[in-house]
Amino acid sequence: MNKKITLLIVALLLAGVIAGAVFYKNSSPKDSVKVGFVAFPTGAFSSLGEIQLNAAKMAVADINNEGGINGRPLELIVEDYAWDPKRAIPAYEALKLRSIKFFDIEGAPASGILPPIIVKDGNFTMNSNTVLPSYTDGSPLTCRISLKAEDYAVAISNYLLAQVENPRIAFLAVNNDYGVSMKKSIEAILKQQGGTIVSTELFEQSVTDFRSQATRLKELQNQIDFLVAINASNSTEPMLKQIAQLKFSKPIVSDNWTVENAQIKTRSLVNAIAYAGYTWAATPTTSDSAEAAAFKKRFTETYNQPASPVVANTYDGIRLLAVGLANAPEQTPESVSNYLINTLHTYNGIGGTITFNNDCEAERSLVMRIIKDGQPIEIK
Repeated sequence: MNKKITLLIVALLLAGVIAGAVFYKNSSPKDSVKVGFVAFPTGAFSSLGEIQLNAAKMAVADINNEGGINGRPLELIVEDYAWDPKRAIPAYEALKLRSIKFFDIEGAPASGILPPIIVKDGNFTMNSNTVLPSYTDGSPLTCRISLKAEDYAVAISNYLLAQVENPRIAFLAVNNDYGVSMKKSIEAILKQQGGTIVSTELFEQSVTDFRSQATRLKELQNQIDFLVAINASNSTEPMLKQIAQLKFSKPIVSDNWTVENAQIKTRSLVNAIAYAGYTWAATPTTSDSAEAAAFKKRFTETYNQPASPVVANTYDGIRLLAVGLANAPEQTPESVSNYLINTLHTYNGIGGTITFNNDCEAERSLVMRIIKDGQPIEIK
């Protein structure tokens, strides 16, 4: 009897080991090329993070359908830090424990905190969407393909100055690294050019009741020429709705992260808002290439979400990293970075041309648009 029990226990243990091995094989292919994705599909900016994760998944699927990285599958391993600065480092460390050397880190908290750690560890990261000035760190191991806060600031300031001499501005911005860096960059240029900042309203990213801010802005209408509103969080729609309900009449100027936010379901709220953004528009345009039009259609049909600039950027960022991994002499952070900067240098992505400088920062074009009858119209 004891012998039978012992044999049964051994059999069960072996079955467990085999099941575990099968699970590991299915969940993490042994020969895959792994990329750690520090993302935020939950939290205060989940509307942005979810669409970004979908774009990354589509890029990985396309890469693997085309043969992967020299025949090896590309595997995206995701850690959700929920746009919480306290969770950014643990998310990175969890991925590092899996011997991952290549990362894509997204969102202002992770983009502000993680780069020095990644560089110290000798790892590599791509960033597709952060505007933070601090991301520019002089290291070729921290690549970025997005427009920066100062790029938006130049475009928005030039637009305001072209509309009114010495414009008077009120700011309404989310109180985080993204909102504050955008505000400071715009403010610095406007002050140099004769603009006046009449009022600044910063709100926490968890806020959904904007009646107090909207009331104060309504009271300031006769003292300002424009409202600059910056908010890419899940509260963008209630913010715009509550401002409209008080019949605020001054023109609103913004950025693509605010106006093209997937969380906004009532698109009439963004009518007449002028905004700075990528040459890529979320909706189909007559200037789209056949490839761009097909991509927008495929993404929208697959995920029932608009193919906004964050989609194009994230897709291009993952594909760029894959190009580096496939073509660099070695699959090391230094070799991949050197390939992207010095050998590839310029990449024609789905969202436009990306040209890297020696800091692995991309030079990108942007445009001003205004929403008319629900459609983005480029301002010449």
